[in-house]
Amino acid sequence: MVLLLPMGANTSGSQDFVISMALIAAALGIWLLERAGASQLTSVLRMLKRLAPELLALSFGLSLAAGLVYCGQHNGGAEIPKEDEALWNDINEEWPVLKTADSLLGIQAMLRLVLLSSALLRKGDDEATSAFAMEPMGFLFMASCTRATLLLTSPWEVYHLDGPVGGTLNLACEICAVPLTAWLCRPLWRNIYSLSCILLVTVACGIVASQQHLALADPGMEYLDVLFSWGQFLDGAVAVAFLLRTCGLWTAAKGEFMVYSIMALLFQQLLSAVFMFSSWGQAPFHEVPGIVGKGHPLATMQVSSLLEVGCYLLSSIVFSVSTVLQKELVHQQLELQCETIEL
Repeated sequence: MVLLLPMGANTSGSQDFVISMALIAAALGIWLLERAGASQLTSVLRMLKRLAPELLALSFGLSLAAGLVYCGQHNGGAEIPKEDEALWNDINEEWPVLKTADSLLGIQAMLRLVLLSSALLRKGDDEATSAFAMEPMGFLFMASCTRATLLLTSPWEVYHLDGPVGGTLNLACEICAVPLTAWLCRPLWRNIYSLSCILLVTVACGIVASQQHLALADPGMEYLDVLFSWGQFLDGAVAVAFLLRTCGLWTAAKGEFMVYSIMALLFQQLLSAVFMFSSWGQAPFHEVPGIVGKGHPLATMQVSSLLEVGCYLLSSIVFSVSTVLQKELVHQQLELQCETIEL
């Protein structure tokens, strides 16, 4: 789905930002470990040990993506036309590490599979302890269906990802997400209220997408442009629902999966946000007249991506505060029990 448009100077800065995020996260983690006490350090190490399967799967996925990017082959389904080869080479030069902005979405799809697999193995659909269950999972199922439908009905040269981690690999990741999310949505079938809300919000997102979409598809296939916008807006619904459930569960939200889901969702959405802000050859919140189908799609999707990042950041703050309060509450209860025993 690489747009053969003149790319701005912000593309190399964007991929530098993606790499910097990982380095900053590692540096921050080391600093926190150094500042933490022995008990806190032990708790962190225990958490990392319990998350070993996810960390191994994450390492494998990132290693696979890194290997494909290092090989630098174009794995998209459609060949780059000869008349566009020079421009394609310019894009690769401006993205010397990732080769193309599409790699951001390709890596996001791979990491999403790791998250869904973790939810399947760790009961991420438990509505009593997981903020990822119920409404967020329902919206993610609808978004996965939308993305899979888009790729299955779109010609290879339109909405399929180009570059090292695009093509059939990305198609397989998006299709595999559908049955996983469908299985994790099972608790929704016994909650008519939540199911109705999901359907209503999904329809509302579809109406917004019909008024805010690009014009990348061929004449007569404008529904592909609507599907692309629809998937983006449904991702926004996932983020808002996740924040609301995190606040609603409060201290009841707990477990290794809850910790991993917040980190994974935030990082995945950062990848999507960087793509939205760096792939169009224009300054943020400015439209590219030649690819606008209806409304102000680029600005709308960029605002939506920022909203999603903000929701996951707020979710991480709420969850951290609730965890601290829960520990203090447990500590107070233990002290009260000790005092009772002494009396």
